[in-house]
Amino acid sequence: MTIQTTGAVDIQKAGSDAGRINVSGDLSGGTLKIVAGGSVTIAGEVNADKLSTAAAGGSIVVDAVGDIVTVLGSVVSAQGGTGGSGSIDFMSRGRVDLGETIDITGDEGGNLDVTSGAEAVVRRVRGDATGDAGSGGCVMITGGTRVDVLGMISLTRQHLDRRNDRRVRRRRRHRGALRPTSP
Repeated sequence: MTIQTTGAVDIQKAGSDAGRINVSGDLSGGTLKIVAGGSVTIAGEVNADKLSTAAAGGSIVVDAVGDIVTVLGSVVSAQGGTGGSGSIDFMSRGRVDLGETIDITGDEGGNLDVTSGAEAVVRRVRGDATGDAGSGGCVMITGGTRVDVLGMISLTRQHLDRRNDRRVRRRRRHRGALRPTSP
């Protein structure tokens, strides 16, 4: 699904009524691409999740000339299953301000790429792997003027302890999981 405009895109929320764009699927999450000549504001829900354990996560791409803002209470997720992880890309020539948790969890943690021409503000990211041998997710944040990480970015992995037949959470310590960059 593609949404393209020369102006702004607002996915709104009023009380318990939330605007929703859902490209989740049973075999694979779909792809949502938003291209805006203005700003993009997400107050509602945007999902590209797996709907079955064997499905892959989908892809969300937001490309804006103006700012990209997710507000408190919004939902943005691309959860993956055994078929593959999900991915979310935010690209703005202005500011990116992620005011709510971004969810890229799955059997393999997903990918989040944030690129802004100005300030990039990220509060919370969940990119944990829930599969027996899945790797935690990968996050790359690039800010034109600065990068602010104001909350927890969780990119843990889980493995099966075969001697004791139990699941164990481990922090991901390999392959650069978080790379904030700014000039």
